[in-house]
Amino acid sequence: KNVSNCSHHLIEQCPLPQWCNSFCPTFRNQYNGQEIDFFKVFAASGMDSKSMAELLGVNTSTVNAMNANTISTLLLDTFRQKRPQ
Repeated sequence: KNVSNCSHHLIEQCPLPQWCNSFCPTFRNQYNGQEIDFFKVFAASGMDSKSMAELLGVNTSTVNAMNANTISTLLLDTFRQKRPQ
């Protein structure tokens, strides 16, 4: 199969597939079908601003001052860098 013209690429591991591959379906609440915001997923798993700050290597006030898109981008970059090769 010729994959040179394929716009897809193989991603072997990704902690949050929706960030690594836009073709992955969004997280949905199994009870009401509504899309789940990934920050709510972090909150439900105990990820608070202090934990995010530690993960990103910044202080808590910096995380609190960031908007959701900035945090999302930084978390994605952090996960990609920590992914085993």
